[in-house]
Amino acid sequence: MPTKRTGKRRRKSGKSSACKFKVTWGTKAEKLFYQIRDSDDQARILDAADGLSKSANTKGKRLKGPLSDFRSLRVGRYRIAYTIEKSNVYIAIVGPRADVYEALKRLRLQLSR
Repeated sequence: MPTKRTGKRRRKSGKSSACKFKVTWGTKAEKLFYQIRDSDDQARILDAADGLSKSANTKGKRLKGPLSDFRSLRVGRYRIAYTIEKSNVYIAIVGPRADVYEALKRLRLQLSR
């Protein structure tokens, strides 16, 4: 799970006292997250992922068409694509808007095989 780098302290995403949802990062999402070079963008993405642990149903928007199982949260020029199952949030893809939806379609095809 990606962590916020703030000196010697490490704060994990999705771990707060008022959590309604448990946030889990997929391996593809983690890999794409660490490819983002700007630490400010990484911090904003981690804060948004932390916000998902409190209110995943009201944040982001439900995608349409073949991706209707997923929701998308806007974080500047980046998107977090995730699914909700009971009290778990699974972050599938993180990346620039232009790339996220195509990568999500490919991921969905891989999962359906």
